[in-house]
Amino acid sequence: MSLPDPEMQPDLEDVLQVEEPAGSETAVKVEQQGPTRSQTLPRKGGATFTRTIGSSAPTRLLGADPRRFSALINAADDIWVAFTKSGVVAAIENADQNGAYRVFGSTVPFPVGAVVEVWACAVTTTARVSIATELWATGEASA
Repeated sequence: MSLPDPEMQPDLEDVLQVEEPAGSETAVKVEQQGPTRSQTLPRKGGATFTRTIGSSAPTRLLGADPRRFSALINAADDIWVAFTKSGVVAAIENADQNGAYRVFGSTVPFPVGAVVEVWACAVTTTARVSIATELWATGEASA
């Protein structure tokens, strides 16, 4: 049995995919000509849950998760919703003032496509809130 030809073996730097130091790259101009096919990444994860929230204090329904593709919020009763805790506090303290919050009916789902926190509180005493989230694919775990 003979050893493989050393010229056929890749360099260690090639195997490790060593990169040049930042700033030493040469810029290359790329122009798209003609149509390009694209597709969204698959959503390979998600979660569904229901919680009961009160009317006296803000409740964080969702954290700012960069893996989140979308979320859909449904409530059995009317709720105040905001992307900041202070928006919900403003709703609690002064319900007739238009601010950084939104009231929606119990039959209207509220889609969230942004990677932000979502805060809420019930308009009346309590409300049951159901949430469904979809997460972007983050790659496969190696075996």
